[in-house]
Amino acid sequence: MEARNASEPPTWDRLADLLSSGANMDAVGAAKAHTVSARTEAATKLIGNHKRVLMDLTNPSMSLTYDGLRKLTQTTLQRLPPVMVHQVDCCLREVCRRLLGCKQGVSDLNEVLVASTPVEAMVWMGVWRYLHDRIQSSPEQKPGRTPDMSEEAAAAMKAVLAELGAPGSNTEVGPDLRWKWK
Repeated sequence: MEARNASEPPTWDRLADLLSSGANMDAVGAAKAHTVSARTEAATKLIGNHKRVLMDLTNPSMSLTYDGLRKLTQTTLQRLPPVMVHQVDCCLREVCRRLLGCKQGVSDLNEVLVASTPVEAMVWMGVWRYLHDRIQSSPEQKPGRTPDMSEEAAAAMKAVLAELGAPGSNTEVGPDLRWKWK
């Protein structure tokens, strides 16, 4: 893998390259409590759908999908303003990185997530809230719609999301939340 300039943000392509060899057995934080297969499935879904997730999460319309072609069906989801697209994308990449575990190269893609302003903390909480409410893991949750992922994968992703942005999580305390590898 090529070296990355410290100011260059990690890309979805780099995360996809790391995913191709699977998640690592070892993980830290919330991801540690979940199986490799659950974390791999969750990361696969988010990496494969990140553009659609990002566009829907920052969709300014209250009535149409982000592409403007269909009527919005999940109108109760709280979306974030389009001007926050960079911060939302950063948060989504960090979720994937944590799901991949402690494999070689993952720490090189560390996002520096610093909730130094209430707006940044709001973005993380908004991403958590949106995906927490959006992810479907059983047919009963949203009748007529196919589940997004298994219950185990959804639990892994929701745990990592909560670690980043759930109300009462570390996003509300302290200005420096850089991920620490142990």
